[in-house]
Amino acid sequence: MELPSINLKVIIMFHWFLAIWATLVHEMSPSYGWSNFTALALGVWAVANPESVDAITMFLAGLVLSMASDPVSLGLTYHVYSQAPAVRFSCGVAILSLIVKPVSIYFVYCMYRERGGQIEVTIRGLSPPTRRADYEPIADSDAPHLLGGSPPPPLAASGSPHQFAPPHQFAPPHQFAPPTTLAPSPQY
Repeated sequence: MELPSINLKVIIMFHWFLAIWATLVHEMSPSYGWSNFTALALGVWAVANPESVDAITMFLAGLVLSMASDPVSLGLTYHVYSQAPAVRFSCGVAILSLIVKPVSIYFVYCMYRERGGQIEVTIRGLSPPTRRADYEPIADSDAPHLLGGSPPPPLAASGSPHQFAPPHQFAPPHQFAPPTTLAPSPQY
């Protein structure tokens, strides 16, 4: 089932009204207003530049970050014993805005994809699924030549690419050449 397309201006106006009503009282944290109105300013930028992927990306990021900071602002400023109707109304509208933001984020994400955004969000993992056709095989015999390396060594007579000496053919430690002596360094 395809969800209906919602205009970006409707989302911005709806969240603007909710942010205005949530900041009616001075008890609300200033960070709540700053985060929401900054996200809405980024939304206005996205409306002004309808082909810009950067503008819609910043608006999407602003909505996500404001959704993450809203519970902190509400938790620090709302007092359970506050009986003032204006405070309760403002906090209720802020909670309503917090509940509606994931739906708005989904619609803005769809608009981001329509504008050419490439981020793919999957439920099962943090990264988008990979396609095997995008990768080149690394077992290609021409790969060292392409990278400027030396060609692979020819096969030995035994058919193995590596020819190792048996352990009994190694020289004993006393038959090694003595270390070269270095000339003494001049004293300064």
